[in-house]
Amino acid sequence: MRQTKIVATLGPACEGERSMRALIEAGANVLRLNFSHGTHEQHARNIQLARRLASDCGRTIALMQDLQGPKIRVNSLSSGPVRLRSGAGCVISPTAADGSAARFSTTYPRLARDIRPGQAVLLDDGAMELRVTALRGDDVICEVVRGGVLHDRKGMNLPGVRVVAPPLTAKDRADLRFGLSSGIDLVALSFVRSPKNAEALRVEMARAGRKVPVIAKIEKPQALEHLDGVLRAFDGAMVARGDLGVELPPEQVPGAQKRIISRANVLGKPVITATQMLESMTRSARPTRAEASDVANAVLDGTDAVMLSGETAVGKYPVEAVLAMDRIVRAAEELAPRRQHSSVPPTTRSQRHARAICAAAAQLARDLPADAIAIYTRSGRAAKTLSQLRAGVPVYALCEREATAKELALYHGVQAAAVGSAGNDDIAARITQELLARGLVHGGAEVVVVGASLGSRAGSTDFVRVVRV
Repeated sequence: MRQTKIVATLGPACEGERSMRALIEAGANVLRLNFSHGTHEQHARNIQLARRLASDCGRTIALMQDLQGPKIRVNSLSSGPVRLRSGAGCVISPTAADGSAARFSTTYPRLARDIRPGQAVLLDDGAMELRVTALRGDDVICEVVRGGVLHDRKGMNLPGVRVVAPPLTAKDRADLRFGLSSGIDLVALSFVRSPKNAEALRVEMARAGRKVPVIAKIEKPQALEHLDGVLRAFDGAMVARGDLGVELPPEQVPGAQKRIISRANVLGKPVITATQMLESMTRSARPTRAEASDVANAVLDGTDAVMLSGETAVGKYPVEAVLAMDRIVRAAEELAPRRQHSSVPPTTRSQRHARAICAAAAQLARDLPADAIAIYTRSGRAAKTLSQLRAGVPVYALCEREATAKELALYHGVQAAAVGSAGNDDIAARITQELLARGLVHGGAEVVVVGASLGSRAGSTDFVRVVRV
């Protein structure tokens, strides 16, 4: 069983039934819906199709809604794309309604208030660079340092500028309400800057009457400054290397990636490594050697999941990209040290009790060695703890609720399935029956079983047992 999960982004290249089914069968664990693109009608069709195909394939697949967030962009250029020439001057002005190479506007109304002469304005993911030379009222006077062809609605990054913007735009709120009503399982928030951003998202969820786990996309320096607070406030994190690699010098991104993954591991939060992992596969059937090394190093760093973006959304080889990712990850996992991550000590007696039992189960699995760890879980907490402990064997989580199983789709080493209530069944017997029926273990396999005894409260874990199937 592959321990590291694969997130695949849906898009025009894989929206048909045949291609989406192939994506799932190739090994995607989470399907990402990018709400920077597409209409609600398109996303609704994809959600319905993904749900049906996952059921047909007998797979637990989580759907992750990725909100656009307060992305700063160039406004419309009425005459079409314009060429910015190195050494030329240009003005970014709120009054440049038509837009030209000499004068265009931005979606960020505070630009002239927040930026200073000498600072950079990066366009189109850093492909073009402007340097601010002067401020004149609301106009920002710039020199083109690195030119190129600018299209309307392209992104604008302001490294070193403390952007003042709400965590959720009106579009994000509308998209979130749609996603929650359509049954998405996870929500990723773009351009997170502080722990307080999580609360804004949860307030909107409370208004919508449905709560799902929230993932912080770490792509702003401010999020790195408050990294532990952000990780504690959110349910997981994404190393969003696209904008992060524009906001930071490229040579600092690998160190930032390692730091984010390490702290997420310690705090027991699932972490996704994303952006340009197999970028060449948007046009080539094989990844480059450097890309294979990039994916492998994310696995060795301890990431819970690796993500494909344009490779599956708009690339020529979406299924091949998932298959290549699967092969690279499996090979890297053979090299990965079997190590337990250090962790923040539990704060309550019941948490300490549950963690001690999970730690005993992980140690038993290593010492025997066992074929698997299996758990029946109502809340998913014990399965998350076992994921953090990195026992080196598959963790099969049989969940009372489907929502719990889908949340666990992001967690390293956990394969989850919804099986309903255990009722008055003997938990160990029920677990072994389910494992055999699903073909997860064979007769004679040795399994470490973790669970809660009959009559215990939800979320408690109070026994560990070794069972020969």
